[in-house]
Amino acid sequence: MSLMYREAFMNGIDIFADASITERTIMFQNGERDKYWVACTGTAWARRDEDYRGNMIPTIIDEHYTIYHDCTNNAAELLAILEAVRMGHHAMLCSDKKTHINIISDSRISIQGLRDWIFNWIMHTNNGVMYGSSGPVQNQRIILQIVYEIIQNGDFVRFYHIRGHQKTKNVSVFVQSFLKENGFAVEGVDPRFPEYLIKSNDRVDTLSRDMLKEPNMKATEPLYLRESLIAKKQGYIEPILDMTDFIMNLDIDKYKYLIGRK
Repeated sequence: MSLMYREAFMNGIDIFADASITERTIMFQNGERDKYWVACTGTAWARRDEDYRGNMIPTIIDEHYTIYHDCTNNAAELLAILEAVRMGHHAMLCSDKKTHINIISDSRISIQGLRDWIFNWIMHTNNGVMYGSSGPVQNQRIILQIVYEIIQNGDFVRFYHIRGHQKTKNVSVFVQSFLKENGFAVEGVDPRFPEYLIKSNDRVDTLSRDMLKEPNMKATEPLYLRESLIAKKQGYIEPILDMTDFIMNLDIDKYKYLIGRK
């Protein structure tokens, strides 16, 4: 049976997760240059409020941004969700009236992976590596860390996908997509609610992009970065770790129950 979106968001803690990425050039001691990706993850705990005109607006209770060097976009989106799980857990400890955490992201592949595909991936584990239809699952250490922490925390978590970068887009299309992709019943939506989602997501998107401007990136450059990039130029490929014992000890039924899939 389809859920009503009002029920899902009435007693939940809303955590918005997003990430931005940019290309950066680094110079080595021998004068050579190389390019690599820098990402910034962002998470924001938002509460629905009204302004003096009656518009629904987000009040940001807490937010956190982290820069990761030599990081792909997909990895950054998952790291943002991992940080959202941690922020949501802290928020749950501070509230005795909320029943669950809503994690909202515009990364469809991350949400579907954690909500829908993870169970099939685990069923198709070989030598401690999860496999999907196109081969080994990318960023599986981050994915498994998210699953593990949700199980350990014991919080009820709901994953929702929304379309990103919607400032000037058709709101009705946004609403239809939101309801359909997240299994909600088609119902009349408070016209103020989509704006709350859009404004919250846009805030995290904008601030994470702003964090990637100088001098923020240089200030966070890790000491091992140059050695890591040199190793990759020389053909080093990071091995996929055998996670057999870790996966076998995960209580996947509990995870399925906590994220509302059972």
